[in-house]
Amino acid sequence: MRRIFRRHAERAESFAKTLLLVLEASGILELDFTAAQALLDVIEECRQRQVTLAIARLESTRAQEAFTRFGIYGALPKDHVFRSVDEAIKSLAGKA
Repeated sequence: MRRIFRRHAERAESFAKTLLLVLEASGILELDFTAAQALLDVIEECRQRQVTLAIARLESTRAQEAFTRFGIYGALPKDHVFRSVDEAIKSLAGKA
């Protein structure tokens, strides 16, 4: 999973100048340590490239608990987690 996620993130980042990257997370039911580390790597890479990263539709309680347990909310502020992709874009597009 880590390679697939990284490949998709790199593909998105390869566009001209990506300012906002929204990860639609409804399919994430839980995260293990390796997946959490991959996500933390992507968050840090986005930060270095000055790309605003948001998570949308993180619906699974287990996934939300993993975000807390693995420190993802510390790296990605909770105000960058949205109920929908549209809400994330409307909220952050002007700031990105």
